[in-house]
Amino acid sequence: MVELTKNNWINIHMINTDVGWGVVYSTKGATVVRTTDGGKSWFNVSPNGTSADTPNGVDFINEDTAWITIQPVSQSTNTFQTYLMLYHTNNGGQTWSSMRVSGNDQPPIQETEISIVKPSTIYIDIVPEHGMNSLPGQLAVSNDGGTSWKTVNTPSNVQLGGSLQFVTSSTGWLSTSNSTTGDYQLYQTFDGGKSWNEHQVPTPSQYQGDKASLSLPQFSATNPNVGIMEAYFQGQGNVVEHRGIYSTSDAGKSWSFVGPMPGQAGLASFPTTSIGVAIPLSTTKTFPTLYETTNGGNSWTPVSLPQTPFSTLLQNYIPSQLDFVSKSVGWIVWGPRRGGTATDQVWETKDGGHTWTKDWP
Repeated sequence: MVELTKNNWINIHMINTDVGWGVVYSTKGATVVRTTDGGKSWFNVSPNGTSADTPNGVDFINEDTAWITIQPVSQSTNTFQTYLMLYHTNNGGQTWSSMRVSGNDQPPIQETEISIVKPSTIYIDIVPEHGMNSLPGQLAVSNDGGTSWKTVNTPSNVQLGGSLQFVTSSTGWLSTSNSTTGDYQLYQTFDGGKSWNEHQVPTPSQYQGDKASLSLPQFSATNPNVGIMEAYFQGQGNVVEHRGIYSTSDAGKSWSFVGPMPGQAGLASFPTTSIGVAIPLSTTKTFPTLYETTNGGNSWTPVSLPQTPFSTLLQNYIPSQLDFVSKSVGWIVWGPRRGGTATDQVWETKDGGHTWTKDWP
């Protein structure tokens, strides 16, 4: 079991109703964890000797397979090493293989985006710290499972960073911010990142002039032409975010605005392109409502969260993550309100949000 201390917080990724992965963060570092009982217990499965180094990129593929990147910390100087390590497990974290991604020319790294096309084809987007924005991001690719790497010469007008996902060895998507306007742009590549085509996403009339943030597209497992994408709109000087859903029926060549999501700001989780859940958030201690859709965001149905125990929980906590694997089964991670020092809590529902049980800690 993972030992809990104050200021623990967790980011989870459930694969199915029983098995999931996560990263537990604390002031002492980070720990990769795994559950096989639906989140009731979490076990430390971090690679040996890495618990003090924070993973800055993760890709949890299935029940047994995970990839993480770590920029190691020198024990003698307590500073980051100048290289990036990639770790891989295919047995649920019992053992890990490791490989060095780049040589001794890496600046301090803020984050990495890992995209595993197949065990032999790996893309990694390496993003430097914010204070080093004059340095471009770097897209690296390995075609031999991480044994050797080469840098992809990407166009200078495409800002690497944001979110990256390759769906084949050559086709990928990038949602990234324009450094001049702050708007997010959606790109697609067909040649492994050497060139990128921008996809124009129409802005709804009610959000004209707002800055838009886009998620990566999510495509149907049964029909690759059908996909959805979340969007956030924020007016200049306005702290309130409005959320919406886009859809495509031609594999992302064109996008249509489906409609707004319930409330302002908040969390969402889409186990499929048609089934989704959302919780609007509030800076006050207003009791939240869970909303569900079964038609890709065209309409939403409210599900009242139970007053017990959430009315008490809301005094010190606020929902920080929503993760559903089906219409019925999902989890909410509750994090402490600003200034709080409590440990995150994980709660589970098996009936679409009508009743909940505490899983962790």
